[in-house]
Amino acid sequence: MPAGWMPLCAALNEGAELILTDQSTWLEPMAEFGLNCRISVPLEAGISLSLQKDGLLVRGRISGSIIVPCALCAEDALITLRHRFDSFEPFPPLLLSPDKESEVEVDGYFIRWSAALAGKMAQGHGRRERAESLKLAGKTPGRGRRANESYPQDGRREAGFYAAGDLAGLEINPGHLAWEEFAQSLPQLPLCREDCAGLCPGCGHNLNHGPCACAREEDDPRLEKLRGLKLNK
Repeated sequence: MPAGWMPLCAALNEGAELILTDQSTWLEPMAEFGLNCRISVPLEAGISLSLQKDGLLVRGRISGSIIVPCALCAEDALITLRHRFDSFEPFPPLLLSPDKESEVEVDGYFIRWSAALAGKMAQGHGRRERAESLKLAGKTPGRGRRANESYPQDGRREAGFYAAGDLAGLEINPGHLAWEEFAQSLPQLPLCREDCAGLCPGCGHNLNHGPCACAREEDDPRLEKLRGLKLNK
């Protein structure tokens, strides 16, 4: 599926897992942030959503291969990704407990409240989406609730979490989350091989191709004055 903002209720009705295979999900941020990275094996992300009383429990995976510069010799380093992640993404505080300010900070990067979408639902142009949100909220108990409890379906809002009808105004962007998790999965020190010898600090020769002609000092010149030091016992 293509990345972009989509109604939460539609995402939940897509099925057990949202699959992202559009390479622009990763290529566009790579270009934006100037990341020296090429995709070798197409990247794929799978994201599963579980509705909770005050947010979404997200589980996912990212697979594929990329090529980045080796941290020691700057040659191509092939990185195979097999990344799994899980996180809790809170709902925006706009509709959370209206009698007090929410202490939850939400950056709107993955999930946001859309006034335009909410207005569309209120005007009756989204009866299907609103019906889906009521159905989803009624059948999906929140984490920490007893098994025989469910979300209120008459539009009443309990303090601290969204009521069923409110879900129709929420949007998510799976592509943003996929990029964020991809960036976090990259190794801090990518290597072309485990025993990479790096570059000569004097001439810059790639020592993986053999030694260079630079003179080698066996001893640290900073310790020269200590070589004649004698200790009396």
